Amino acid sequence: MRLDLETVLTTAIQQLHCSETARLDAELLLAQVLQKPRSFLRAFPETVLSELQYQHFQALLMRRSKGEPIAYILGEKEFYSLPLKVTPDVLIPRADTELLVEKILQLFPTEKTIKICDLGTGSGAIALALAQQRSCWQIVAIDNSPPALQLARENAAALNLHNVEFIGSDWLQAVTTRKFEVIVS
Repeated sequence: MRLDLETVLTTAIQQLHCSETARLDAELLLAQVLQKPRSFLRAFPETVLSELQYQHFQALLMRRSKGEPIAYILGEKEFYSLPLKVTPDVLIPRADTELLVEKILQLFPTEKTIKICDLGTGSGAIALALAQQRSCWQIVAIDNSPPALQLARENAAALNLHNVEFIGSDWLQAVTTRKFEVIVS
């Protein structure tokens, strides 16, 4: 088989026939292997993969064909225009949760300093989206899972967001004396 992008993608889409987003999945995985944007795949379909690249792509396709979410395979998911690192230690941020962030931003004026608690922060998606939009807000991100909390901290550092305090706790147990204008989860 010729290992040009067009041929490899066509075969991959057939391999992922069980996925409703087979083309998108295949393109995202191949772009990851090539370390190129998806547009490269369409602009240069004649590009030939090396054998190593092809093997790497096949390994990723196998993971996806077994039902592993694309975000876990890629290790990243965009949320509220923020690139967030994700692993199986956290839930994948969902697009509909962005509505929650929007509602909170609408309810509180930009200039008002408020205190927010994000329970079960996971990757930090909600807390970090709010922190990025309102640098004067004081945000506490709580999770009971040390790996999830570490991932949220890494995401905050990568985004250079400093107005979030990360706390390991069983729900509100570690913050019983604090008051918040908003508790979100």
